[in-house]
Amino acid sequence: MPNRFEHAADVADRLTAGGLTVTGLPGGDVTASVHKTRVVRFSDKVLPVCCVYGTGEDAQPMGNGWLLTHTIKIDLVVKAADGFDAVSGPLIERVKAILFSDPVWLGRWRTLPSFTVQQLGEKEAEQVIAYETLVMRCTDTAITNYTPPPSLAPVIEGVDTDIDIVTGDPPEPDGSDDLILVQDTPET
Repeated sequence: MPNRFEHAADVADRLTAGGLTVTGLPGGDVTASVHKTRVVRFSDKVLPVCCVYGTGEDAQPMGNGWLLTHTIKIDLVVKAADGFDAVSGPLIERVKAILFSDPVWLGRWRTLPSFTVQQLGEKEAEQVIAYETLVMRCTDTAITNYTPPPSLAPVIEGVDTDIDIVTGDPPEPDGSDDLILVQDTPET
């Protein structure tokens, strides 16, 4: 199964292909400004922008693998002068329409993704930036088994591990014995 970064990249591609634009809205075409990463510095010339990135994943043990739930975040960043609701609100609704009406994308998940939307703002230099943020939690349909990709196999096979076994009398049940751990020191 894809990881959260691959899922986020897929979401960005779907938003670009779906036309992330709201007709008749000044600054309402963000199709060419969809980024597959979080962008931290903005200039007036590039706003509005859409940033799509994976912020985390939860793994629940299931059988011989894990069921992964990915957290994917979408930030729509506009100039505050354009207004939170005037530009970013309709754009976030367009994001939801593109993703939640796509049966192929929805088919990737065990259940419908849960999501929250927040409006945020911050001052950057002399301009105030407005964010509309959509955070989705999406659970894979299949169990993930972690096996190293072939390119990492030689690296993993080359890792040496040593186990020191301490012999002697077992510790006293009351914990009165001190356990002394011996650590190997590298030879010089």
